[in-house]
Amino acid sequence: MVPDPFAHLDQLLGKHARVLLAVSGGLDSMCLLALVAGRRHPTCEVSVATFDHRTGAHSAAAAAFVDRAAREAGFIVHVGAASASANTEAAWRDARWAFLRERARTRDALILTAHTADDQLETVVMRILRGSGARGLAGLYAPAPGIERPFVNVTRHELEEFALARGLTWVEDPTNRESRFFRNRVRHDLLPALSAACPSLAADLMALSREAANVRREVDRISMRWEQSRGGRTLSIDAGLLTQLPGEERALVWQSILSRHGIVLDRRGMARLSQLDSQAPTGFRLQLSGGIEAMRLRDEVVLQPIDTHSSRAVQITDQGDARFGEWLFRLGHPEVLADDAPEPRQWDTWIPAAAEVLVREWTAGDRLAGGPDRLTRRVARFLADVGIAGPRRRGWPVVVADGEIVWVPGVRRAYVAAVRSGRPVRRLVCERLSS
Repeated sequence: MVPDPFAHLDQLLGKHARVLLAVSGGLDSMCLLALVAGRRHPTCEVSVATFDHRTGAHSAAAAAFVDRAAREAGFIVHVGAASASANTEAAWRDARWAFLRERARTRDALILTAHTADDQLETVVMRILRGSGARGLAGLYAPAPGIERPFVNVTRHELEEFALARGLTWVEDPTNRESRFFRNRVRHDLLPALSAACPSLAADLMALSREAANVRREVDRISMRWEQSRGGRTLSIDAGLLTQLPGEERALVWQSILSRHGIVLDRRGMARLSQLDSQAPTGFRLQLSGGIEAMRLRDEVVLQPIDTHSSRAVQITDQGDARFGEWLFRLGHPEVLADDAPEPRQWDTWIPAAAEVLVREWTAGDRLAGGPDRLTRRVARFLADVGIAGPRRRGWPVVVADGEIVWVPGVRRAYVAAVRSGRPVRRLVCERLSS
């Protein structure tokens, strides 16, 4: 028997004044469109958003198909399109979600998606393969502010039965069969093989995901008590409470805190932040993504915006020279590092092409992994080693890439900042305008 998602939809439509349906033209989303069209609620305004990923004629045709079907159902329709530069799964996803959130924000609407139980299972498997922790394994069960997924416990097969029984039409995206996409390989190759070997795999993984979502909700509830707003985007987190937790639990709490404020770190960045509250000296700073830094104080860790409009920190891009006090920085265009590329000199270095780069003044707590032993040492020590002392140190710059100090111009570059040949890089050059 096909599960009836009407009850959940009725609840959502009755609870919210406006909803925005994310419709791609595929089976799942056309079922969502048909169900909502047949379950009109007098107090809920419904609109539809569709997105052309510009992956070919089929993508434009799908957007046009949704536009016609939604207008025939009497809905307002919003059509978006990816930029010409978007050519990866991640880029398409980011562009699509940016469009959906912008439309929802404009209309003050709740977003409804047609993600199914199959999507949830695929997401969990992909995140396991990528080494995700409890937050990642929650997958689509995790709370998502402003988003609801009424089909997340309904299988794709069950929706297909529903669609065929009601004579619905939809479009098939040919890219859903292309093995170059990770999700397609999981969907068509890996999951069938694993399920054949272990028939209970799907149920076991879904149960694991539900438990991960419960853990995530509980950690979010607890961690909210440990942060205190200081106004604007500045937060204080109790370092004493964090130091009482084992490393993995501490990382989970940090993920909870950061996610509430739109900050995403990779595994390496999260490991460094987790150590900040227990091992770092007072005054130590760590640059995070999104223009935020974490600073260790005596009894707390403070998250605060980096002031990129003062001499204290300046963003470096390839759009022109970046002036920082008496220093001038120039970032080159992306290139592939050749095997025989010369070693960087005293006043230039290689930076990974995709890194977010800024320059700021060094502080007493700054550390740099400046040797082949990979141990971090104080920047002050490296400055002293080359005879930079006293007043000459004041205002000396450090270059930060993706939150980590990678270069003290004229002094030392981080060993971990070395870039292997064949990787996209940019050359960063520093010039001192006065001595």
